[in-house]
Amino acid sequence: MLEKGGGAIVKTSSLFGVMGYATTATYCASKWGVLGLTKSVALEVARKNIRVNAIWPGSTMTPLLTGTFGGEQAARDTVLPSLPMGRIADPMEIARLALFLASDGASFITGEGVVIGGGGFVAGAGRRRLTSRSLGASGFL
Repeated sequence: MLEKGGGAIVKTSSLFGVMGYATTATYCASKWGVLGLTKSVALEVARKNIRVNAIWPGSTMTPLLTGTFGGEQAARDTVLPSLPMGRIADPMEIARLALFLASDGASFITGEGVVIGGGGFVAGAGRRRLTSRSLGASGFL
């Protein structure tokens, strides 16, 4: 990036990186770490024309989500009540945000994190208690 005169770094975290959930302390801590890393590195490289941003996606229909809850329908049944938009994100929605943050259209954005979570963060989805039963064999525990 230095040789090319700059660039953009886009990190992916999780909504767990801006909210806390019961029984997921270690996972949340690792995702919160992305916030500090993003902001610190952004400051270190800003004068070198390198932008550093992060994405905090909420529930996205991926193998991780469906595996966590035991299938697509179980994921919907568990997650949808906490999402004001009434649907789970498609992975392409997350990809489009990453492409924007990497593009010249985001040339004055650095050190920021963008939540893309269907309104769940705004609505306080973190107040909904997730338990070991609802998280299944996710590896979060």
